[in-house]
Amino acid sequence: NTGSFTGSNNYENTIKRTNVEAAYEAARQIRLRDLSGIMVIDFIDMRNEANRDEVFTMLKNSMKHDKAKHKIIPFSPLGLVEISRMRSRPSLLLSFSETCPHCNGTGRLLSRDSVAVTIIRWMKRAKYFLKEEPLTIHVHKNVKQYFEDNPSMLMNITNEIKFVIDKELNFDKFRIYSTRTNKELTEEYSS
Repeated sequence: NTGSFTGSNNYENTIKRTNVEAAYEAARQIRLRDLSGIMVIDFIDMRNEANRDEVFTMLKNSMKHDKAKHKIIPFSPLGLVEISRMRSRPSLLLSFSETCPHCNGTGRLLSRDSVAVTIIRWMKRAKYFLKEEPLTIHVHKNVKQYFEDNPSMLMNITNEIKFVIDKELNFDKFRIYSTRTNKELTEEYSS
């Protein structure tokens, strides 16, 4: 931030000083956060080649303390400096967290209508084999609510169906049982 330093006399010196501080801090943050990949630093434009060399030297010297393998590419014609760096250890996120058992680390779950459509497809595949077999379907409470709000989804299903809320099930999972035998049928007719 050069706002407090700007002056008409030593503008180039102010920019150099700001870029030198930024080079030191960028190297520190890269090491601290264990950043990896290709990084591009856009320093404030400097007219003087000696000032660019001083900023680049500060960046190189500050990165000397880095144990990770890295490469620093000097200023490009556009005034950008590129750094490629390999990660030295697993990220903090991976070190201090576990994969979500519900979404398998994707951060996304199937919507309740997608789960409902999957159940309807399952019943269409099993229709020939189950004929009039009454079924009990264990689902998440949101999926049960979806079927209650959209009864037309079950219009072409001839089986007697009872939905049961199962608190053990993930949002996007379901289990289908024969009501008569209490035998689980879910895997038998899965795609």
